[in-house]
Amino acid sequence: MASVHIVIVIPVYNAGEYLSDCLNSVIAQTYQDWEAICVDDGSTDDSAKILKTYSTKDSRIKIFSKNNGGASSARNYALSKIDSSPSTWISFVDSDDYIGPSMYADIVEALNNANDETIDYIRLKLERTKFRPQEFIGCNIVDQHTNIQLFSRGGYFRNGNVGGMIASLFVKSSIIKANRLSFPTEMRILEDQVFSLRCAMLSRKIMIMDKPCYFYYVNPSSVTETSRNCANDVIRCINYAFDILCNSGEDDIDCYFHKKYMPVKTTLLLSEILRLGHKPDVTIRSDLNLKEYITGAKANLMFFLLKLRRSI
Repeated sequence: MASVHIVIVIPVYNAGEYLSDCLNSVIAQTYQDWEAICVDDGSTDDSAKILKTYSTKDSRIKIFSKNNGGASSARNYALSKIDSSPSTWISFVDSDDYIGPSMYADIVEALNNANDETIDYIRLKLERTKFRPQEFIGCNIVDQHTNIQLFSRGGYFRNGNVGGMIASLFVKSSIIKANRLSFPTEMRILEDQVFSLRCAMLSRKIMIMDKPCYFYYVNPSSVTETSRNCANDVIRCINYAFDILCNSGEDDIDCYFHKKYMPVKTTLLLSEILRLGHKPDVTIRSDLNLKEYITGAKANLMFFLLKLRRSI
């Protein structure tokens, strides 16, 4: 297999408290052929100063600045700076997260061992953590064997372990550039799921690496944790997913959408409507009958509510 050049996309907005941990984990990679595109999305803290310090320390860290437009806008800006070379792969790292030192070395080793040029997408395993890197040392770190699975596109959806969080996506730049993929900027949450589904649908083969290598920091002040009205974006996500998945003509993908995807999203939508106490402003597409999924969603919701009550 040809050499792998990795471009790491890092959107930055007021991440001064966590940014050094993130960039230190990137610089510490045992695999050396990478560059990081850091987009300062109008930060008002010391993020710009930190970025400048690190770019001076390591020339592979490239800095761009723009007016604040949100994470999707910042990622789209970074994507516009990446070429479509067959050897270039794209990784997405959030500025309050960090990665294990062998993450990219493990990925490249898996690609070389597979020796299959039709692999276009790798799904990584995330580890949710409340610890920062210094605190994490010695806390339940297990150097486990990497379990690797390779799927056709249909097999990936039939398996059901479909990624949504952008940090779990490692994808060929040619997939993104040739199809002019971008993140929907009207969404505050779930926009990464829309992007990941598009990438999966355009991939010939997909690899799943079941080894924790990306540490997703549970940050109480992040957009995901503080978002107060998710219902509109849940509906937007459903509408996008219908367009992406339901015109493929592949039974495995159609089954995934109706049997797995929609029950989960309908449950989330109902819980948000109950929490907010009013209907969302966005309407679900007219050719998708939500009533088909309501019964299952209510059952799921009751299960989660009972589980929550027992844990209190």
